[in-house]
Amino acid sequence: MDGMRLRLEAKNLYLRVANVTRDNKSYVLLTAYDDTNNELVLELTHEQAGWLEDQFYAANRRYEERLTHPQQANEPVQNPILIPSDRQESTH
Repeated sequence: MDGMRLRLEAKNLYLRVANVTRDNKSYVLLTAYDDTNNELVLELTHEQAGWLEDQFYAANRRYEERLTHPQQANEPVQNPILIPSDRQESTH
């Protein structure tokens, strides 16, 4: 992946995934949209889509664990994806 980072906060976000073949090239089209028709479309290689699927699976597993085994209020919840970085990357 190129070093781009993006963080979105949205409520009621829906995902649509499609395999696309055009001009003998195959890729995955991921569309995220909300109730007000805001839309974000990502074109991913199959490898990138596989990595993203693994991240969603792990996030869902952590969510289900929190539902079945709630932590005490004074225990921090670890989320490796959202850990702040000490460095800022230049986009220039």
